[in-house]
Amino acid sequence: MTRQLSTLAGLAWCLALAGCSQTSEEPWHPASTTDDGTGSSGGTSSVGFPGAAGSLGSGAPLPPLFDGHVVSESGAKPVIGGTLLVTEDGALAAAADPDRDAIFLVDLPSKAVRPVMLAAGDEPGRLAEGAAGTLYAVARGSGALLVLDIASATVSQRVPVCGAPRGLAYDAATARVFVACRSGLLLTLDAKTLKVTRSLQLDPDLRDVLVRSKDLLVTRFLSAEILVVAEDGSVSRRATPEPAPGCAEATVLSRALLTPTGQLLVTHQSSSDAQVNITEGGYGFSCGGGLVTRFVTQVNVDQPTPVPAQPGDDLTNVFLGQPMTFRYLSLQGSGGPADIALDRGGVRVVVANLGDSLRPDGADPNGIAPTLQTGTIDAQGALALFPFPSVPGNAFGEPVAVAFDATDHYLLQSREPATLFFEDGSSVVLSNDSRADTGFDMFHMNSHVGIACASCHPEGGEDGHTWHFAAGLRRTLPLQGGVMSRAPFHWDGTLADMGALVTEVMEKRMDLPRLPSDEQVAALGTFLDRIPAMAPTDGLDSAAVARGAALFARTDVGCATCHSGAQYTNNLLADVGTGGKFVTPSLLGVGLRSPLFHDGCAPSVAERFGPCGGSAHGKPELLSADERADLISFLRSL
Repeated sequence: MTRQLSTLAGLAWCLALAGCSQTSEEPWHPASTTDDGTGSSGGTSSVGFPGAAGSLGSGAPLPPLFDGHVVSESGAKPVIGGTLLVTEDGALAAAADPDRDAIFLVDLPSKAVRPVMLAAGDEPGRLAEGAAGTLYAVARGSGALLVLDIASATVSQRVPVCGAPRGLAYDAATARVFVACRSGLLLTLDAKTLKVTRSLQLDPDLRDVLVRSKDLLVTRFLSAEILVVAEDGSVSRRATPEPAPGCAEATVLSRALLTPTGQLLVTHQSSSDAQVNITEGGYGFSCGGGLVTRFVTQVNVDQPTPVPAQPGDDLTNVFLGQPMTFRYLSLQGSGGPADIALDRGGVRVVVANLGDSLRPDGADPNGIAPTLQTGTIDAQGALALFPFPSVPGNAFGEPVAVAFDATDHYLLQSREPATLFFEDGSSVVLSNDSRADTGFDMFHMNSHVGIACASCHPEGGEDGHTWHFAAGLRRTLPLQGGVMSRAPFHWDGTLADMGALVTEVMEKRMDLPRLPSDEQVAALGTFLDRIPAMAPTDGLDSAAVARGAALFARTDVGCATCHSGAQYTNNLLADVGTGGKFVTPSLLGVGLRSPLFHDGCAPSVAERFGPCGGSAHGKPELLSADERADLISFLRSL
């Protein structure tokens, strides 16, 4: 009964957004958005659909992408968002810049800028304000917690914490610092000594951590799950947004903010569970109108969702069995990374969409969300966003993060040019060191049908989703760690190189309205190839890893027969008994990349050795239980 009602809820949601058919051949057309942001103007947008003027289906000549401009910069990094902070007294803005390995301190009254230059490869991410005159930052690339002295604009302390720190929070009441790591470690440090006082091993892929009076709220990145961690370290509640149950699942929860009432405002995606149709201009039209739909969702973590008592109740926003209550607002037409900010009173909201500032058609067409949207939360708690359709897409450079100052006016951080924009129209240059990169732009841009490469490959990785194609289930593959040496691409190996991939995916399926040059395709490949592999699991037993490495190399066990070389793949098709011939995937990052296999049947590395592992997938049956545990430790170390 619960599953049946949940499906009905998903159907109601999909109907409200104009369609959830898995078989319809008619593409969904997003409604034009009126100036007041209601989306109720009637009519549809034809931009970018088959047969539309200037689209691939029209037969009309296509101008070159970005007017043929090409530039490559080795320092360009995939966007992570959440890198802008304003101190409580409103005197200072801090902008973390992973592209330039710097944190820029901006005195807001004078607009004076002081850079804090970090070590190469630090890649600063989340920031938190500590005791008077102190800021904290996580260095995602070097695995450290950084303590910044504001007065001297220097790093006063550097403390190793974990392989890939992501979330960061400071609790003034207890003088504690919290760090959330990709491996699932949630660390508590004494703010005075910076000694770890508690280490909790939670589920992997942690993102944000937020402090409440008696507990912590922790989010997971790809699964979009929200955890409530009690003071004793136990997880007291957990839930995942379900904007379209039975039709799509929530993925990629990229940003979480704490409201004044102790609840959450989050941005996440919803990835379709309907069959994906591969047609020109049709890649991305599925459940609820899009292959990927972005949401701003309000979460009451303390209030369970009520179960409707009678058939016929309005199920549009009711998802059964949830220990939390969710209120959804879809950002229809939005593509690429987005960041969000909430003012101190919990009333004003601003959303910045990087992908929508990188418009491949060079215009501001219907069907693409604006670069910047502001809105309000009313007295009843309802959120409404109002776009600015008249603002040119590049008016704010490449927006990656937003925040509010003490007067509840927004600030916006652009990575290129490195600039801080203010709501009053003024701006201040953070750095003249350019990080302009054509490959970066191609990767993050809204293709103009509400999807970007970064939609399914956030931060250059993968979204953890298994897609339903006519040929079968296909798990998103990661791009980190030198992807250009892993050609041919896709599970079936039909895309020989980056040129073939761009032609098939970006031009055909994503309906790119302007065609990239060979040089631009090469720039995209260069950008992707520079994305480093993610740090492996923390806290592994080095002796077990060494024993596992020896087992992996054993000829009779057979792992290294196909998983060979620096990428742990021979790039060849093989049938290991999992349902067909597939290109051997790289094992880099496999310990924190779940689910596994082309169809996502193995929830973890350990379960790779279960029923879905394949009948001809090496000889793991030769190993004892202890040896298998060592092999798993080695795999988790890659």
